[in-house]
Amino acid sequence: MNVEYAVDPGRPAAVLASEALADALHDAAVPETDQPLHAELVDANALEAAVASTTAECIVLTPDDPPDPIAVAETLPVVYYAPRSDLADDRVREFAAAADVDYVPANGDVGDHALLRSRVTERVAAERLRDDRDVRAEAMDQAGVGITVADADDPDESLVYVNRGFETLTGYSADEAVGDNCRFLQGEDTDPEQVARLRQAIDEDYSETVELRNYRADGTMFWNRVTVAPVYDDDDVSHYVGIQSDVTETVAAERAHRRMVELTADPDLDFEAKVDALLELGRERFDVDVGFLSAIDDEFEVVAADSAHPGLQPGATEPMSTTYCRRTIAADEPLAVEDAAEEWADDPAYDRWELACYVGAKVEVDGELYGTLCFADTEKARTFSEAEKTFVELLAAWVRYELERRERERGLERENARLSKFASVVSHDLRNPLGIAQGHLQVLAEGDGDEETVAEIATALDRMEALIEDVLTLARDGEVVDDPEVVSLAAAATDARRVVDAPDATLDVARDAPNVRADPERLQTVLENLFRNSVQHGDATTLAVGVDDGVLYVADDGTGIPEDDRENVFEHGYTTNEDGTGFGLAIVEEIADAHGWTVSLTESDAGGARFEFHGVDVVDD
Repeated sequence: MNVEYAVDPGRPAAVLASEALADALHDAAVPETDQPLHAELVDANALEAAVASTTAECIVLTPDDPPDPIAVAETLPVVYYAPRSDLADDRVREFAAAADVDYVPANGDVGDHALLRSRVTERVAAERLRDDRDVRAEAMDQAGVGITVADADDPDESLVYVNRGFETLTGYSADEAVGDNCRFLQGEDTDPEQVARLRQAIDEDYSETVELRNYRADGTMFWNRVTVAPVYDDDDVSHYVGIQSDVTETVAAERAHRRMVELTADPDLDFEAKVDALLELGRERFDVDVGFLSAIDDEFEVVAADSAHPGLQPGATEPMSTTYCRRTIAADEPLAVEDAAEEWADDPAYDRWELACYVGAKVEVDGELYGTLCFADTEKARTFSEAEKTFVELLAAWVRYELERRERERGLERENARLSKFASVVSHDLRNPLGIAQGHLQVLAEGDGDEETVAEIATALDRMEALIEDVLTLARDGEVVDDPEVVSLAAAATDARRVVDAPDATLDVARDAPNVRADPERLQTVLENLFRNSVQHGDATTLAVGVDDGVLYVADDGTGIPEDDRENVFEHGYTTNEDGTGFGLAIVEEIADAHGWTVSLTESDAGGARFEFHGVDVVDD
């Protein structure tokens, strides 16, 4: 057996107090090692201090040395070297009974110390072996995993050793575990197939690792990653060593990730259903009673929730100043509040919600803040591991991706609709004047035309030019507005009024009308088209522009538009004027849609038309 493990080459193996034995251990070696047996000679007057401080494996004493061997043996193992004639029989028996005293009889030949050399080297080897075992045992006890050793010769393979890690992991003491088979950790939900894999490995003497649902002494379940390996003594298996570690968090994370992938890839679930399912998954993953997705603009709004809290339900709103999420959106990583009663005791969010713990991540869409994805519990505080915070971040990342994908799809649908409308213009609206022009050209070619024929051709060409110009306007102004500017509504209305040929119409817009975020050119185009529509089709004399309760409006005092026609006025080609292209209000709707606004038509206070734009970002000074 190798005993080098615990050897410190710098320490003495034995201490000698007698100068007569100075050469007794010369050239001696520790058995089964390449280490020489180093002996240190200590003055008899300093012997007690040496005994107290040395790290040697033994001390050699003779009758000439003052200390009592049995007393010294309480501190350091003693090899007592003395002629039997110098000792009474009862003293020899007393030495024999002492655990750490080895009596070595000295023979008559003073120069022959072979027996002493043999006994000292054996004692040193034994002490080093014990040190070796102690170090190994301490290392096993200090290991961060559970370690067990089972007797292979026992029919039930009962445990002969468990370390402190096993006691910590399972809650069972060594006294409770030793002598029993490790199956006492199993329970009703332990997978028999995994147990069978371990059984086969033991029967066939090879290593195996499985994950088992095990139970602690207090009945709580945990996932136990168990590795069992045979230990050989020569060619025979003498024991089985087991390594056990708590992988509950790892298994929970892996299962949650798999479930997340399944949910997000399910073609039968729409976005809202997937969000609801992910919130439920997160609640179960963290063992909390609240999960919610919020949208944040000027205030906090719950978009979706799986929640026991009455205030955290879909549609609920709250000022940002009283939310946990105000800190979440300011952080670069998920925010975890493990004990809100302690960490947030003086925060208005705790007074408002009284959540015991919280973890949340912000959701950004195309680089802009959308809201937060959060989980919390109303009763119990708890810590959130890095893996759990990463899971929240993954869920938030999926929401971001899905919202961005939906936005791209809406953009594609919108572009496809625009292309379809353009195709309609080309195939129908342009075809009519083109056919007229071609017909009259045929008349001219046959020599039957007159000035009226030429005029008809010119009219058809003018209409085609107007249609083409409006189609180009649709193509240009229908593009999504990505970078709106702060625009003075009063200035935009004034500039639009100057462009429209309506000398008898007056503009009513307050100089202190609020600013709005918009594309300046396209906002002016909207106002021009509406002003032109009012004076040319509605005989209006007053044009009013303003913002009422966050809604941008353009109103007039003209004849208005009949209620039955109001749903159709924004369609391409709709017009009550035979000279019009029918694209003016369609362009208005396209530009509104490009800004993310919605436009509707109603009656003004003066009985004319009133166009209202919802969703406009009004900028307060």
